[in-house]
Amino acid sequence: SPKYSGAYLLDMGSKSDVSVAAARIYHLLRQADALGVDLILIEGLPDADLGRAIMNRLRKAAGKVVQT
Repeated sequence: SPKYSGAYLLDMGSKSDVSVAAARIYHLLRQADALGVDLILIEGLPDADLGRAIMNRLRKAAGKVVQT
């Protein structure tokens, strides 16, 4: 992102098709780790079905560091 030095934009897909995010999430987390990312900002997904499952997994991966 041009606004922040050293920022990366990794696309999880559209909120309207959370199956794409489900397919990409672990790859993107590994990619962020390989890039040495210190902070990950993710726009929340719909709180139902697969969107809820993905958000629960992200919350677990984040530990106690979640801001809403």
